[in-house]
Amino acid sequence: MKKTYYFGLFFLFIQIIVILRNYIIGYNYFFWYCDFAPLLLSISFFINNRAAVKAIINFGLIPQVIFLIDFLYITYGKMSPFGIATSLLEFNAFSIYATIFIHLTTIFALIITLRDKPDKKTLLYSISIIFFIYFITLLFTSPSGDINWVYSINIPIKIFNFSIQKITYVWTVLAFLLVVLTQCIQYFIYRLTKKNIKSYN
Repeated sequence: MKKTYYFGLFFLFIQIIVILRNYIIGYNYFFWYCDFAPLLLSISFFINNRAAVKAIINFGLIPQVIFLIDFLYITYGKMSPFGIATSLLEFNAFSIYATIFIHLTTIFALIITLRDKPDKKTLLYSISIIFFIYFITLLFTSPSGDINWVYSINIPIKIFNFSIQKITYVWTVLAFLLVVLTQCIQYFIYRLTKKNIKSYN
């Protein structure tokens, strides 16, 4: 049995944790990217589409890393720099650990695909993901929920002391810039990994 099958099962397991966590806290929305990214990764590994996996990482890696940094600051009793993870304090222990684990999803996927080169196909998949998220958020969620920050970034970015309002019309552009930046990071990691493997051999 191929490794990709086991990777698919692993991310399917994370998706089950998402469902269980949301059920426990009584949260019925599954439109946050982090709440359905494990399912997308699971499907991508089952069909062995590494370009799709890299694309999913492109969109979610930086936001998830920011969330984890914010959580670490809260854990050590410091001021939350981004004001993102503060809601975790209202959760029970299982939901807190589950949320942290869920936000490691793209990091797990990145580790698995270190030797896979992100290419133009990856970027095309990423653009498709951007528009998919944009339209399902606008069609199925309300502005009050501020899902995926499509409507506005109401959470104050405290280290800069400002918040971004009404970004709906430029959200796709900002998301594209995020994707390009992450693709560059992935490419750099790929080149570094490839170089280290050659040096080792």
